[in-house]
Amino acid sequence: MGVRGFGEFLLALLDALNNAHLLLEKLKEGLRGIRELEFGSSGLSVRIKKRPFTVTTQIFSVLGRYGGRTVIVLDEVQELSAVTPGFLKLLAYVFNTYPNMTFIFLGSMFGTIRTLLNPPSTWPLYEIIYGKPAPHPKTRIAFGKGSEIKSMKD
Repeated sequence: MGVRGFGEFLLALLDALNNAHLLLEKLKEGLRGIRELEFGSSGLSVRIKKRPFTVTTQIFSVLGRYGGRTVIVLDEVQELSAVTPGFLKLLAYVFNTYPNMTFIFLGSMFGTIRTLLNPPSTWPLYEIIYGKPAPHPKTRIAFGKGSEIKSMKD
């Protein structure tokens, strides 16, 4: 079952961090600066359950600053539809701010994944994803080698 909101996405992120002991230890100092989080005997948890988008963004910022080269793998990414607008905004922020972070998207519904990550220029979230207005109608966005997304003229 997919996440039904940013609160659940945040909990899944914390669970992943708690299972990555070496990474968590490396990030501990930066994570202590996030007042909504606390370290306990069971690891990292949310103390204040308000503002999950903000807390998630702060965690990704700590990962970007202190995590070194970081690869984040998201499986069944098509199930993130409940958090898509905020998630895409978060991806744009991380992509533009932390070049040391890479996302790998996996899932069984490739068409949905492609729509989420490579939307038509008429899609309302296009500008959030790419940080710029939609291209000229004769330009299309296509997947390139690896994780590159490039613009190609017809």
